[in-house]
Amino acid sequence: GHPALADAYERLGIARYLIDDFTGAIPFYEKALAFLEAPAAENATAYSKIYNNLGLIYFGMGHFPKAMDNFKKAKHIVQEIQGQEDMKVVKFLINIAQVQVQMGDFAEALITLEEASALEAKVGEPGNKMKAYLLGSIGDCYLAKEDFQKAAGYFQQCLAYWNPNNRDDANGLILELLRTGECHLKLQQTSLAYGYFQRAYATLDAYYDKDNFNWVDVLVGLGLACEQKGGLRLAEQYFQRALSIAHQKVGANHPDAGKIQMELARLYFKEDKLAKALDKTKEGAAAFLLSAGPSSGFPAAEQISNLPDYIALLELTGRIGARQYEFSKDTAGLHRAMNAYYKGMAYSDSLKIRLQSGPALQKAQRQVYSLAEQALDCLYRLWQITGEEHLVHDAFFFFEKSKNARLRSSAREWLARQYAGVPGELVERELALKTELAYYQDLRKNQKLSSSSGADFRADVWQERFFEAKKELDQLLKQMEAHYPAYYNLKYDLKVASLAETQRFVQLEGAELITYFWGEKSAYAIDVTPGRLRWIKMDGLDSIENELALFHQAIGQGPGQWQTDESILSSYGSFCQSARSLYNRLVQPVIDEQGQGRLILAPDGPLGRLPFQALLVADPGREAGTQMDYRKLPYLIRERPVQYEYAAGLLLQKYRRGTGKGYIGFSPTYSGKADIASLTRGDRIRMEEQYPSYLSRDAWGQLAYNQEEVNETTALLGGKKITGSAATEYAFKEVAAEAAILHLATHGFVHDTEPDYSALAFAQDPQRPEDGQLHAYELYNLPLQAGLAVLSACNTGAGMLQPGEGIMSLSRAFQYAGCPSVVMSLWPANDVAAKEVIVGFFRQLQQGVPKSEALQRASLDFLSNVKDDKLAHPFYWANFVVIGKDDPIQIEHPVAWFQPWMAWVAGLFGLFVIGLFFWRHKISE
Repeated sequence: GHPALADAYERLGIARYLIDDFTGAIPFYEKALAFLEAPAAENATAYSKIYNNLGLIYFGMGHFPKAMDNFKKAKHIVQEIQGQEDMKVVKFLINIAQVQVQMGDFAEALITLEEASALEAKVGEPGNKMKAYLLGSIGDCYLAKEDFQKAAGYFQQCLAYWNPNNRDDANGLILELLRTGECHLKLQQTSLAYGYFQRAYATLDAYYDKDNFNWVDVLVGLGLACEQKGGLRLAEQYFQRALSIAHQKVGANHPDAGKIQMELARLYFKEDKLAKALDKTKEGAAAFLLSAGPSSGFPAAEQISNLPDYIALLELTGRIGARQYEFSKDTAGLHRAMNAYYKGMAYSDSLKIRLQSGPALQKAQRQVYSLAEQALDCLYRLWQITGEEHLVHDAFFFFEKSKNARLRSSAREWLARQYAGVPGELVERELALKTELAYYQDLRKNQKLSSSSGADFRADVWQERFFEAKKELDQLLKQMEAHYPAYYNLKYDLKVASLAETQRFVQLEGAELITYFWGEKSAYAIDVTPGRLRWIKMDGLDSIENELALFHQAIGQGPGQWQTDESILSSYGSFCQSARSLYNRLVQPVIDEQGQGRLILAPDGPLGRLPFQALLVADPGREAGTQMDYRKLPYLIRERPVQYEYAAGLLLQKYRRGTGKGYIGFSPTYSGKADIASLTRGDRIRMEEQYPSYLSRDAWGQLAYNQEEVNETTALLGGKKITGSAATEYAFKEVAAEAAILHLATHGFVHDTEPDYSALAFAQDPQRPEDGQLHAYELYNLPLQAGLAVLSACNTGAGMLQPGEGIMSLSRAFQYAGCPSVVMSLWPANDVAAKEVIVGFFRQLQQGVPKSEALQRASLDFLSNVKDDKLAHPFYWANFVVIGKDDPIQIEHPVAWFQPWMAWVAGLFGLFVIGLFFWRHKISE
């Protein structure tokens, strides 16, 4: 090795970097590495510095995977070889997080920055500038997450660290002014944003030359602010100046140049200058490629510097093609648009394979959802013109791509674990680490509510253990993907079911499927039967949403809110009108009215909260306004059993083999006096807004009939019941994997803002660390083996609506955990009615009928036999739905040590013994 030569080449690399000659700097750094001896404690500083500088260069060039690789090498050198935990590691972690943000995984970046923040608090000096970089990077994560208010708060904190009169602080000050301005721009606070951009401009003008690369971001920010204010010509001038500097400093092939080209294309699209807009999208597409030169038009994902922006550019290209058709009526524009949308879908798959965190995947899925809506609008126009059936098949593809990516991913992952030959001990370790991470995450989250020193100390311990578990899990997953190719192929197989496959399924099942897509501006439905396909566009989304609101208001105004005869009739009339209207708009135009088999529904958007079985297939008659009788209304459930699914393709999804045996039911007792289900809607909203800090065990009122429900079901099916104070969260986790049927008659609570914190409530065990709340995030990695979970609790099918994912409910968490079929409730369940319907459902299951038919019979039996007229209201019986696989359940009864036939055998044996005795006695005589 030649340390002096290595140092000289490193300095030459720095010199090239400082004049923005990124490409020219790389060979000097590589030569510097070549002149160093193998990494050791004495040269670790030199190695880490060179690797970090290479990471910065590749980051500046938009080569984010290479940047990540070099930053990680720098961190490894310092931590593992030099054996130090110092501020250099903090810097490397910040750089790693910045790459993660650029690659779309802002949630992973937040975890990385949390590790950096913990280390900075341990080794950093008070007032050091690294704290500012930390805060700014956290703000970048929230900016990428689109939480603009929170991001602006972090950027404002950063500004306090930079002195505007100190030239050394100018670069940091400009960066934070730009970031803060961008947040206000996203919040439509144009004047505030413009002010921050002008301050950045003034600082840059005071300290830097006119061709400094920082001018690019400042000019783009000013251009965006001008565009938002309507000054399109001035905006164009700013964008063009920024593009000129970018080309001069980093060349045409750079993600920054691609972003500016995309902003120019958007501006021209806004002005209907479609030819110019299309030209800019082509130039932008070329700019996002990592290497210059001719492209095939469909470059490999690895050759694209910034996939999220590239996908956004393709969506814009599609919009331009669709607008060209509107003006010219030439279908070439629609075909051009569809070409862009198909490419966007393909690159979205590549992006999702790279992402690790749930929030980042959700954001990527929202981009897919937007692509799907634009594509469906184009396909529907083409279908109206040509009537070609393959266009319906294409539409079905976009329906499926837009739905429930995380749920499909979870099902694939469970299959990959089971069928890819991964050793059982690795699978068990993976699930254990994921459960451990969820546990520590919960502890760390709850600690933030406490300010005691003891809690702070525990938080440090939990934080350290969290990072250790996270590191081990990342290494384990890489090992599984590298050494078991079948695991990787199954896990990342992002294909969706075709319409032809789905049509064969419904033919074999003798069923009918209606699948929905609900976008921001348009909604569609496709009906699939063995003999036909029907596709409709549903017009008037605003009016449909108004009808949905009226329906939910009517069905939510149960007898508990009836005060007078007038209110009774008013509620009845409102329900009949909205239930009939919604059937006419959502179902009647597509359904095969001659169909006899079960109806499978894959709703989307707000339709995920709609109990279709309670819609009216015919007019209730004139007496609806003068005489109330909920028993005799022509509900859809009278016509056919109804099965639900999150996406049509999940009907064909192969689930892992369940090994559970028999039934296990849980019915906890609670110490609180409040009956949550009886609270007014306003009180429930206020309670949920404060959950989980306010929702203490004292608020969990006793359920009067959950014990009876589980006792009767156990008497019916056999199996095991865990009731009262024994029905704890710990008890559930201990035995849940043993069951073929899980039945939970508990309280359930929905957290609308953080769906993973929705929970089922169990009895509290003071001897155990569990809090008695089984959260959704805890369910995700439980090794459930049940074929059916019955959630006889409030709101287990309710939750936050996420575009591209659907309703984020507790029932989904059971399907994430591998349970293929769930019975859930769409609104707070009445304890009395829930007990009758659910026990009736199990009684029908025992007879070997499919689940949807079992629930249909149980609901109609309840409706026919209920003695109290008020309980015939759909509020009491229409909230339970079956989602997932519909096949009958094979109920295994445990074999008792004594069976009735044994008495007959014993009696016959006794007669035989007596007869033998007398026979022998006679012979002896």
